Amino acid sequence: MLRVVIETKAPKECAKIHRQSLMTLQRIQADPEGKIRAFVIIGSSGNYKRTIIENHECRLAKALLSSGAIVLHAQIKDGEVLWILTCTWDGFRRLLSNLDSLRLKYEIISKTTFYKESTLTNKA
Repeated sequence: MLRVVIETKAPKECAKIHRQSLMTLQRIQADPEGKIRAFVIIGSSGNYKRTIIENHECRLAKALLSSGAIVLHAQIKDGEVLWILTCTWDGFRRLLSNLDSLRLKYEIISKTTFYKESTLTNKA
């Protein structure tokens, strides 16, 4: 298993949601029809709002999830998205292929391997 940190531009579909404020995505999943659902926190720690986004048409999130990656955390700020994912090596190759097919500029910030004794936890 890998832990991957990727930075991308925020898709146009997300621009109308976050409107230049900080948006932190806590839980992201796709339903059987491919619609994205996410639990998000919009704003800073002193002034924030928790909400659920349903039926979102984010092609970038679809590409990430369809690769088999699990989105642990994502943060959108100033038109950039920082994604923290976990996936297998095969999932990582599919992830890169999916990002390339979107013709989206991205940067892999880090890619680390989990060791056998490591455990995955997602603390709320």
